Amino acid sequence: MATFALPFCEIPEDLQLRILSLLTPAEISSFACTSKRFASLCQEDGKIWHVMCDQRWGKKTKIQKWANGQIPYRHLYKTLKGLENLIGFWRLCGRANPAASSPPLVFFDWGSSFILGSRVLSTGDDTYEVKKTPFLLMGISPEGRSENFLDLVGGNLRSVDDDLKELEASNNLVSVDVNFMGNGHIMVEENRCFTNNNRREDQRSSGDESDDLISSPNFSEMYTQLANKTSPGGDRRRQKRKEKERQASRTKWEPEHFLKVADCSPTPTRPLQGLWKVSIITPYHIVFIDNV
Repeated sequence: MATFALPFCEIPEDLQLRILSLLTPAEISSFACTSKRFASLCQEDGKIWHVMCDQRWGKKTKIQKWANGQIPYRHLYKTLKGLENLIGFWRLCGRANPAASSPPLVFFDWGSSFILGSRVLSTGDDTYEVKKTPFLLMGISPEGRSENFLDLVGGNLRSVDDDLKELEASNNLVSVDVNFMGNGHIMVEENRCFTNNNRREDQRSSGDESDDLISSPNFSEMYTQLANKTSPGGDRRRQKRKEKERQASRTKWEPEHFLKVADCSPTPTRPLQGLWKVSIITPYHIVFIDNV
């Protein structure tokens, strides 16, 4: 029986899109350079990049829910590929005396439309059980920006829906930046710009314009203050303004570094490596066995 090769340009377009969805992003970019028609074909966001996202992460998270489905799937693929390395155990490192809110061990896992990092704590009994408390949520805004919220005290991320707008207005969460410093090293630091912007918006919504530089000037009050700097109530207003400035400059979260635990399970050749519960009081220890 004779066989023959069919040129790619003569294959039906739906099959062409299916074949392209099996390639890597680099291969798709190279193929798009071959002709204007193929370059246009590679721009099919819903039929190529959505399929690629669904094939790789569809069983782990809800692809359509990320950023409320308002960003291109090509951008989503690049973002999820970067976040994928977070999955697993990470341990705190760096400072000798970290804050009480800094967890010594964090486990990252897929959520419905976000990555969720949880504190791994002892249950306080003599069993092998552990408890996970949500600690850090990482998602994407409808505009395509990274949105990361940290729970200092615990209990504020237990019921998280697919819309992250409610988290932005919460006073119990801290907006943070998660900086990747290699495949196995991240730094979590407070996003001061986000915090200050939210504070100014809260002042405007509550009608407090004492520190709003954009509000219209009251010339009568300005003249009174210049004529008599010790006018009644002036000291109280200045103290109130200074207190707000001190609160605004106060850091809720100091930068912390975390390293990924590459081998957290025992193996036949290294039966002692992994997480071990040594006592009720002492938290988990990461045990590494070297080649010596």
